[in-house]
Amino acid sequence: MSGVGLLTKDWQISLEDVGLLKVGLDDIRQCIKIILFTRKGEDPLRPHFGCGISDWLDFPVNMAIPHMKKEILAALRRYEKRIRVRKITHEIKGSNVFFFITYSVNDRIDEFSIDINSYREEQGSSGNILSAIYTPDAFRYYFFLEANGVPTPIEPPAAGFASIQDAMIWVNSNWYLYGKWFHIPHQSKVMLFADNPDYHVNTFQIESSDNILSAVIPILNPGEFYIILFSYNGNLIEPQNGSDVITAEDILQFSNNNYGDYGQWSVEPGKLTLKGSVDLTDYNLEILTSDGTGAFSDGFNIGFDI
Repeated sequence: MSGVGLLTKDWQISLEDVGLLKVGLDDIRQCIKIILFTRKGEDPLRPHFGCGISDWLDFPVNMAIPHMKKEILAALRRYEKRIRVRKITHEIKGSNVFFFITYSVNDRIDEFSIDINSYREEQGSSGNILSAIYTPDAFRYYFFLEANGVPTPIEPPAAGFASIQDAMIWVNSNWYLYGKWFHIPHQSKVMLFADNPDYHVNTFQIESSDNILSAVIPILNPGEFYIILFSYNGNLIEPQNGSDVITAEDILQFSNNNYGDYGQWSVEPGKLTLKGSVDLTDYNLEILTSDGTGAFSDGFNIGFDI
């Protein structure tokens, strides 16, 4: 058990259980640990991210302590804007040094403690750090992990995850051998501390799916009208529009009136878009024009029986 923990008035929480989902104050405590335990240069996406405590590990204690305090304060002020550091104190016990960081979040006062011996041990075994950004409130999330030059043999569900919280539960149950997983909600980021020497993690990515369908609105010639083809598994969804749909506003009104249950429709220059309230994986959307007689224009071949 590491000596790193959060000390409050009458209880202590270990930060070793990084698999738990972190929200609110727990998220802040987890972020503090990530900031302080990350050496500058370890995060390839942010080479200046982290704390310079490790730069002073081999210096005499009386010289190292004030510099370590300065590094802690500078790192937290720069990378954890949600807190205000009130004070940083220390205590020397034998060959070990303990730092106590008192900070406030609104009206709440908390204290985070770190002991240098445990810090030194964890730094000595720390591995590669990988991170991936995701789009908040996306429809589905798809995780990709490659280790030792090949994709992980334990593949995530092909349908992805409905939320990042679901994804974190899955990775901590199935990809725990690759290292420690962190979810940083306010940065829309998931981080992997790949500390298992048996696996060299090459790639970690998150793909966010927005569950959107769109169709180009073609140019309409005189005497023609638009034909909206909205289908599921190759079958047209009724009703079919009439010859009175001749503007982009007509397309939007017809779609809202007749297909509104499928999601939110919108029109932007040259395009009709549906942001689905249902899974749109097997849906298709296309807009064609008639040839002036009510028939489809030349070249239409979509395979519907209409």
